Amino acid sequence: MDVRKMSFVLAFFFLGCAENESGGSKFKTSSNDECRSRTVSGEYLVKRMSGKVELIYADDQTSAYQQAIEKSLDPVEYFEPNYQISSINKNHISTKGTDSNWGVNAIQAKKLWDENIKGEDVIVAVIDTGTDLTHPQLTKQAWKNHEEINGLPGVDDDDNGFVDDINGWNFTNGSPENYDEVGHGTHVAGTIAADHEEGSILGVAPRTKIMALDFMTQFGGSDAGAIGAIDYAIQKGAHIVNASWGSTRCSQTIQDKFVELTQAGVFVAVAAGNDGENLSFFPQYPAVYDSPSQITVGASTIHFLLAYFSNYGDPVHLVAPGKDIESTVPFELSSSGKAFMNGTSMATPHVAGAAALLLSAKPDATYAEIKSAMLTTVHPGNFDVRHNGEIRVDLALEKLLSP
Repeated sequence: MDVRKMSFVLAFFFLGCAENESGGSKFKTSSNDECRSRTVSGEYLVKRMSGKVELIYADDQTSAYQQAIEKSLDPVEYFEPNYQISSINKNHISTKGTDSNWGVNAIQAKKLWDENIKGEDVIVAVIDTGTDLTHPQLTKQAWKNHEEINGLPGVDDDDNGFVDDINGWNFTNGSPENYDEVGHGTHVAGTIAADHEEGSILGVAPRTKIMALDFMTQFGGSDAGAIGAIDYAIQKGAHIVNASWGSTRCSQTIQDKFVELTQAGVFVAVAAGNDGENLSFFPQYPAVYDSPSQITVGASTIHFLLAYFSNYGDPVHLVAPGKDIESTVPFELSSSGKAFMNGTSMATPHVAGAAALLLSAKPDATYAEIKSAMLTTVHPGNFDVRHNGEIRVDLALEKLLSP
């Protein structure tokens, strides 16, 4: 047996979610002390047998369960604390870097642009700190909910539970407002889809539409917000999800949502994290879930090496450019509207953008076909990851379209 694989399995179960009985229902808590310390006080997530997830406010788990059974006839499958998602996977923001577009050049995106493959008709949900859709390089890339655009202000025209959700939803304050006080989500969105005609940042898939789903501030987010965003992405037809965030805590509910993303046929790009650790021994979530439609992404440098901060190991599928990446940020954070950032957060949207290119080239492609095309055509390098290489979207396209 592969020792690295065995270590991952052992680590996953030792740090997984333990089950305790409460009120006749399975109450799931983390067996890891750090996980338990990062819960939102007085908040619980209830998973129904129907698959529906609800947020309940209660003083303790017994009261939470009592509320759950009184609130609905839909039986409770399990419930657990609402864990905090501790951080976005970002190292730092700076005004200096190397070649502004070395990342898109490294993955050979231009070869697809030259064939007029640019991500048409593909929707990417950026589940993050929000996206500044007023940025000139992102305005035309904004996904639009046409039922709301053509409806009445203040009315839930598409009957999805969200009023005036024209471009997505802000789960941090329960509104359709699109802004990004951190800059992280806007940076991610720019790497995926920045408009080549409106500035110097070259998005990997410049005709892709960005669904802006905000669930984090500079202080982090919670499972409840992430779940709401994932549900929204599935409901409104996103083809790809970019998840550049993570935590050491485990949540059965989030893991179940990743299963639902797979069932909905949604491709998911997930950041590996920035602790320089082997995820086989020190797991982070959702990076180690390894859902069938998921690719976990480490970060590489312009010199074709694994970035010093990037997590690695068997759970990481491949790497993508993630050090000294320049992309869009709100003008309130940078007078130029762009900045350099480091992190696996910056690597992940290269993969999400590449998936958008492949899907636009072959609209009937499944997540399995896209994932296989990527993983079997990586460019070999000095990377301690599962498929030992960096993504090459040109080679992936050849594989995807081959008979």
